[in-house]
Amino acid sequence: LNVKQAEAVCATWQSYPNECLEYIPSLDKVTFVESADRELYECLGYCCNGGTLENMRFIGIQSSGKNTLVDSLCALLYKPYYAISCSSEITKEHIEGADTLSYEVIQEDPKAIVEEIINKLETETKAPLTADTKAMMLIEAQSIGKKQLVQTIEFCEEAIVKAMRYGCFVLFDEINLALSAVLGRYHSALDNRKEIVLPRIGLLKARSGFAAIATMNPIGYIGTREMNQALESRFTLTFELKAPTEIKSILKKNCPNSKDEDIAYVDNFYRKVRTLVLNEEISDAFLAIRNYENALLNMGFGTLKKSLLRHVCMVSANDMDSVTVMKDTLDAIFG
Repeated sequence: LNVKQAEAVCATWQSYPNECLEYIPSLDKVTFVESADRELYECLGYCCNGGTLENMRFIGIQSSGKNTLVDSLCALLYKPYYAISCSSEITKEHIEGADTLSYEVIQEDPKAIVEEIINKLETETKAPLTADTKAMMLIEAQSIGKKQLVQTIEFCEEAIVKAMRYGCFVLFDEINLALSAVLGRYHSALDNRKEIVLPRIGLLKARSGFAAIATMNPIGYIGTREMNQALESRFTLTFELKAPTEIKSILKKNCPNSKDEDIAYVDNFYRKVRTLVLNEEISDAFLAIRNYENALLNMGFGTLKKSLLRHVCMVSANDMDSVTVMKDTLDAIFG
């Protein structure tokens, strides 16, 4: 960065309110995945060297590092992001917020009322009241004190509103699971207008620094649908991610107490499974990296082979043909 860019970055760091800071991923989240390294560098370049931030879309099968890339990017940029987990049931209330009722019990202060009366009586009679009289008046006032229940309506803000208000990223996780009719409401927030009309707030214009990120599985996954063309056109940067060719570096970082020998076995097994997926012999469900990590971290009292069998091979028990292929591959490695 040159001096001007560095000053701009520092100004951004200082501008986030405290409530946003917990949404900045830790630098521990930064993971360099071989197949996603170039995408990470390119995303950083577009964010740092472009005139304005653009909306980004990451497409890839599960375990291709989409969410890892989001965490890594935001950690390196020191950028908060608010996430929306999309599904066919999601509504605008989940995305932007909704009116909520709050209640407050207000009790009249009898002491203040009594003191005012006492002062008035003493002023009029020009003589002080006795301590006993004052005490009796206070006891009587407390016995008739009233409580009042006050109801108020407030707008409870959710992800996209907070991101717009503070100039953060908003993440639509698995965006092609949501209904186009719901997402269509946010076209004005996601194009160059960067604004939306909200109940009780009115017109909200996004603060500088706001942008959207979308992750999605390729069309064809169960539950997914094609993105509406109008919405799709608002994500001007698209990256297609592939499953990493090896996971040794990821396992060493996320499973630091595991033996190098065990990590090497798991990495070798993953490589062979990846080849089977690319040859369309088995489903890409068997590439979920979290399952390989769990096999290392939670072996119980069994062996690594048994742990891989339970955590990885049986992940899709409805597809017994694929499970058989996975078991044969496991046997070939461990004997």
